[in-house]
Amino acid sequence: MSSAWVAEALTAQMNSLSPRIRQAIANQALFTPVIVGALSRLQQDLKAGHHEQVREGIAELDDLLKLRFEPDFSELRHVWLFAGKNVRFDLARLRRKVVEAFKDDPVTAAAVTYGLDRLTANLSTFDGWLARALDARLQAESPLERLQADREAIEIIEGYLDFLGTDSLVSAIENNPFAPANIQAPLTVTLTALAERLA
Repeated sequence: MSSAWVAEALTAQMNSLSPRIRQAIANQALFTPVIVGALSRLQQDLKAGHHEQVREGIAELDDLLKLRFEPDFSELRHVWLFAGKNVRFDLARLRRKVVEAFKDDPVTAAAVTYGLDRLTANLSTFDGWLARALDARLQAESPLERLQADREAIEIIEGYLDFLGTDSLVSAIENNPFAPANIQAPLTVTLTALAERLA
């Protein structure tokens, strides 16, 4: 099977999701930045010839589009995880572009990638804390345990949102000249929805 044929088939499969994508965006603002990020990731992978990653991304997007327009807690958790995956993709793509742009200036490349790596580590730390708190909520055996897990998750979300809104590196990376990086919008929207559901 030729690579061009595979790319054409995957493009047709992506296009077949268009009506559901439009409906999801029209009916649930929460999905908009997450879907935009997913489509960007799919287009980049398709352009790079990463067909297996495109297949996986289409399946993930299809799963996301199956969620109800008033998602329950576990579905919101899924949307947040999906948004995080898109952010990590954007940061990894940006890192590759920076290394490529500064291949003749390793000192500058190292300085810029240090900032990207630091942001990635900070986001991973918040993600880990929040994932554990949300897992504790899902596994809570009593209303008191669930309430304690909810409070912990809300506290983590508030810190996460504060970080996203005040860290100068987030703003600098979103406005970089090398590659699009959408960090704040998809995470803020999904984290806010989670906090509202937990409150």
